[in-house]
Amino acid sequence: HRADRRSPLFRDLDGPCFVARSPAVDLGPEPAEALAYETLGPKELFLSFAGQHAAEHPLHRALAALGPGSALELVPSGQGLALRCPGGEIVARLSAEAARTWLPRLGHVAEVRTLGLFVRRREDGQEPEFADRLLADRWELPLCEVAYRAR
Repeated sequence: HRADRRSPLFRDLDGPCFVARSPAVDLGPEPAEALAYETLGPKELFLSFAGQHAAEHPLHRALAALGPGSALELVPSGQGLALRCPGGEIVARLSAEAARTWLPRLGHVAEVRTLGLFVRRREDGQEPEFADRLLADRWELPLCEVAYRAR
């Protein structure tokens, strides 16, 4: 959680498994208050993206290496947007709706940090058009916080 404001998503969550952190972005002459924060969660992600890659694909190793506070980049990818590790591996794609929301804001994004990961499984009720494309039985997706300059 942030010291100055708790996310409503995690209102009742507390304990040693949660990491408190200081802002890691150099804001230059602008004050920290100029940043807005939004969460990218399941609704904003293409849920089957990582599942469409075999379990031995490098993106699964990249996802497993992520922890709270890990930096990601929000980058253009094809017709939409993706989350990329500093090493260059794409680990998630945004849903079409989320991409439409974030494309105009892309130049204002200061940082993207991982809050945690959640697990999807083949049996988690995939959309029929994506279920046949799954190559993994289990995969992770990053839950992220996006800090951006709201102007």
